[in-house]
Amino acid sequence: MRNLKVYELGPAIQALLTPSVKENGEMSPQDRKAWYQSENERLRFEEASRELFPVDEVAREYASLAKAVVMVLETLPDILERDCALTPTAVTRVQIIIDDLRDEMARKIQESDSDEGWPKNNSL
Repeated sequence: MRNLKVYELGPAIQALLTPSVKENGEMSPQDRKAWYQSENERLRFEEASRELFPVDEVAREYASLAKAVVMVLETLPDILERDCALTPTAVTRVQIIIDDLRDEMARKIQESDSDEGWPKNNSL
């Protein structure tokens, strides 16, 4: 055991798995092509296994959820007035709160549209 060189396995494996990089930090053309091909395969696999969703599908589901919430919020004052005998003053207060909430939801959606680059959906 004496006089044997001991090497750490972690850095050796990392060096083998890391694409070769030139001095200026760029991959060689072959490594770059292999990396992009592997990324494309990974994305296709994640999409096929439903771990990755297309942006338009996410935006469509997001809009559908927001519309359902807004629809319930819009009918809530009438339901409270009719079924719970809420006074007109209380109904007005509920309506103001709902309007503020709806406006805040619309503002947050618009902010996320501009931040994430999602397609705009101004139906709210």
